[in-house]
Amino acid sequence: MTTTSLPPVLTLRDGYLDNLSVLGLGPRAMRDRARIVDAFLGNHPDLVEWMNLPALSRCEELARTGAWPVIVYAVAHNGLLLDLELIGAKNLTGIGAAIETRDPDGFARMRAAGNRLGWTSKWVETLLGEGLAVLLAWTGGTTAQLTTDIIDAFETGLIATTTLTPSMLRAYRARLAGLRAILFDTKVIDTPPRRRPTASSYEERFAAVEMAPSLRKTFLRYVTVRSAVARPSTVDCLINDLLPFAEYLTAHAPEIRHLHHLRRHHIEAYLIWNRHRSWRGRHAAAGAGRTVSTAVAQAAVLTLRNMLDDITDWGWKDVPTRRLVFRADIPKLGQPLPRALAPDIDAALMAAVDALDDPFARVAVTVLRHTGLRIGELLDLELGSVYDYGPAGSWLKVPLGKLATERMVPLDATALAALDQWTGQRGPSRALPHPRTGTVTDFLFTNHGRRLGPTRIRNGLIAASTAAGLRGTDGADCR
Repeated sequence: MTTTSLPPVLTLRDGYLDNLSVLGLGPRAMRDRARIVDAFLGNHPDLVEWMNLPALSRCEELARTGAWPVIVYAVAHNGLLLDLELIGAKNLTGIGAAIETRDPDGFARMRAAGNRLGWTSKWVETLLGEGLAVLLAWTGGTTAQLTTDIIDAFETGLIATTTLTPSMLRAYRARLAGLRAILFDTKVIDTPPRRRPTASSYEERFAAVEMAPSLRKTFLRYVTVRSAVARPSTVDCLINDLLPFAEYLTAHAPEIRHLHHLRRHHIEAYLIWNRHRSWRGRHAAAGAGRTVSTAVAQAAVLTLRNMLDDITDWGWKDVPTRRLVFRADIPKLGQPLPRALAPDIDAALMAAVDALDDPFARVAVTVLRHTGLRIGELLDLELGSVYDYGPAGSWLKVPLGKLATERMVPLDATALAALDQWTGQRGPSRALPHPRTGTVTDFLFTNHGRRLGPTRIRNGLIAASTAAGLRGTDGADCR
C-alpha cells in the first residue's frame, strides 16, 4: 500500500482548491489559499521528494508558509504518506477528519464498535482521529486493509522515532492498544488484544540489572530451560526471585563472577540481606521504606536453592563445589494457611466490598467469597456456566483449572445475584482464544474486548479491607 509517485501538480492543485470551495470561504480567503498552494508546489513540485527532507526542516517550512492543509489534502486524497518522524514532530491538525472522508464506512464501523465495547465517546473519537487516522496516513489504504503486521510495524517504528517524547509515545501506544481491540471486535484482524503488549523479554529483564556477564548468562539459560515446562507466570516469579540475588552479588560480593566462586559465607550474608531488603521494580515507590514480606523472602531463597540443585543435577559446568543452601535456610512463614475471619469481621469486609466503585471487583470478590473458587478459575468462567436444576438449585460449572479438574459448585442467592448483575452489564464481546488450549471461548469476565485480570480483584479487596479497618491492608492477609 506504499506510494512512490503523485498525480501531476495541476491535478493536486485543482483538487485542493475544489475541496476548499465547499467550505464556503470568501474570495479573499480563496485567493490566499491559492497563493499558498501555488508557492509551495512551485518550490516543491514532487511532494514525495519533499517528504525525504529532515522532519524539523519540513515543520519550519510548513509553519512559515502555512502549507500544512495542502499536505493534509495530499495525504487524504493523492496517496502521499506521512513518515514517522514528521508524525512525531508535527501537530497533525485536520488529519483525522481528512482521512475519514477517504474511508467513511470504515470509520463508521470502527466508531460503532468502540461504542459497543463500552468506551466513552471522547475516547472513541481519540482512537479514530489520533490513532486510526494517523496509522492510515502512514500506511495508506483503508481500514479494511489493515493487518496485525502493519500495526506491529507502525508501533515498532514509533518506538524508534527520535521526534516523539516519552509521553507522546505512551499516548500513541495506548491508542494502538484500543485500536487493536476495535479491529479484533470488527474482525478486521484475528489477533486478540494482548494484556501486556509491552512486556519485557527475559533478556531485557536480566539486562536491566547490573551483574557479571557470566552470571547473567547462567540465570538466563536457567529460566529459558524452565520456561519449556513451566507456565509464563511461574517463569516470571523465577526471574523476580533471581534478580535480587544478582543485585546482592553485584553490590556486596563483586568478586563473584561465576557461580562456582560462591561459598557458604556468601549465602549466609545474602540470607540476612534478603530478609530485610526493600521492595524493588515497579513496586519500589509504593513500598518505599518497607521491607518485603516473609513470603517474598522465602520464595527468593527457595528459587535460589532449586536453581543450584537443578543445574548441579543437570551437570552444568558453572556450579558451586558443594551444596550451599539447606532446608534450615528457608524462612518460616508465621501462618501457613489463612485464618478464617470472625463473623463480625467477615460482615464488615463484605459490607465494604458491596460499596466498592469497581463493579468487576465487587462482583468478583462476592463470587469468590460465596463459592470458594480460585481467582484463576473465576477468570476462566464462560458464558452459560450457570445451570438451573430446579429443586436442586443453581450450580456453577467450573472449567479445568490449576488442578486440571472440572466440577460443579452450588450457588447461593448472593453469588447468583452477583453473576446475574455482571452478565446484565457485560455487553457484547468477540470470543477469545483460550490461553491454554487455543479454543475460541466466550469468557464471562471481559471488558472493552479484553479479558479481565486479577489485579483489579486484589486492589478491590485491599480497598475493602482498608475501608473495613482490617489489619494487613497490603493484601498479604486478604486471601
